[in-house]
Amino acid sequence: MPVRQHKKDDIIIHEKRFKAHIYTKERISLSYLNRNTEDSNGYLFSQGIYRTHIIPEDLPEWYVEGFIYKTSGFISAKGVQHLIYKPCFMNHLFKDDILFISYEKPIISNINSNWPEEYDESLYGQMILLFIAAVKKYSGYDTFEIEAAIAEKRKWFAEQYPGS
Repeated sequence: MPVRQHKKDDIIIHEKRFKAHIYTKERISLSYLNRNTEDSNGYLFSQGIYRTHIIPEDLPEWYVEGFIYKTSGFISAKGVQHLIYKPCFMNHLFKDDILFISYEKPIISNINSNWPEEYDESLYGQMILLFIAAVKKYSGYDTFEIEAAIAEKRKWFAEQYPGS
């Protein structure tokens, strides 16, 4: 991975280029016969597939750590261009909610399906809350509508399941 160095106020700053939106601690296997496997050196997997020479400490602060695609990993909150939040009004607060993320272009809603097209990544559950806060900070994305929908979901849940 290319490393650039430049001197600023007598401090050498190392800048690595982080191209992937997601880095995972385990290689993600789509086969139910294979288990997810960690790298013995602690290196992360770009997009959950490609082994890198990046360790978690190398990632910039805008990568949010959490449970992503059924494994532990990191997702970039920088450069987000569009978000769609789909709450699920079931017996869980956020477990089945989905946040669709696009880094390049608007997400297209599919009229025939609840599942949109043209998104880059998706998140579920509590990870949505962490990611929304980071997107607001690192992408400057207006999260007002999503935060309002989350507040409405909290209110609904409190009414349906008092004392939870």
